[in-house]
Amino acid sequence: MDLAAEIDRAALAAEPDIRRQVRLAVAGLRVGLDRDRLRVLALRGDVSVLLAAFNWPVFEWRMGQVTDIFERTMRRSARQAASALGVPVQKATPITLTGRLRLWNPAAVRMAARIAARLITRITLETQQAIRAVIVRALAEGLAVREQADLIADILMDVAGVTERQAIAIMNYRAALKTKGMDPARINKLVRAMRDRAIQQRAEVIARTETVAAANAGVQATWDEMRQQGILPDHIRRQWLTARDERTCPICKPMDGQVRAFGELFESPANNALIEFPPIHPQCRCTMTLNPADLE
Repeated sequence: MDLAAEIDRAALAAEPDIRRQVRLAVAGLRVGLDRDRLRVLALRGDVSVLLAAFNWPVFEWRMGQVTDIFERTMRRSARQAASALGVPVQKATPITLTGRLRLWNPAAVRMAARIAARLITRITLETQQAIRAVIVRALAEGLAVREQADLIADILMDVAGVTERQAIAIMNYRAALKTKGMDPARINKLVRAMRDRAIQQRAEVIARTETVAAANAGVQATWDEMRQQGILPDHIRRQWLTARDERTCPICKPMDGQVRAFGELFESPANNALIEFPPIHPQCRCTMTLNPADLE
């Protein structure tokens, strides 16, 4: 069995669900958002008040649903990791059966929750940073107070749920269309279309990155359980596997073949980043295997 290919398949299978959940979360962020209310709040010139106008509880609750998706992905990759070594696994009961591997254990559940919590925190902070950045930029435009409030209201309706880089691009696009003297309704339609593409792109990046993390985490959790049960020897180590093709990036390429003991972090020669298991960057395609030399 090609475990790396199975990890990739487990990640790919979960991507549509993650993309959908991200889009739902972003839509939730805009629940109750009203341009007129944003305009009134913008007149106060308080960034924190404008940030609070977004529906963060719904956003975080919907993002929280990814935990179940991560658990399914981890279960699938965990089963493949056990099968690759010819180890039978129990299918339903949480109690360890003689001769069978306890595939889903408290440590694995905690790992899935940790990956989800890390994602929710990061996405929330990135989204807030993007909103804050465009507000600050709008405040620096030097416009009359009411004109400035109109600009902020328009921009905030545009950028909810995108990254800072995407938000600035959308803001610039709106300004360029306005400079051309285009009808406001047409401007809004074009800008909304750009925003929707940006949200889709962000959802795709998040889905690919985090499903790879969950799939590799499932494999890691299975190996940990095997070591605890004595199925794998204590001396066995993990080996980093990089996708070897023309798309391999300068960060991933030098990671290929790096060997680390359990509990020891992998280290990137490119940026000195320390990491427990792949991915090492957004949309990373790396996986892991057990060090072949230790299995001989």
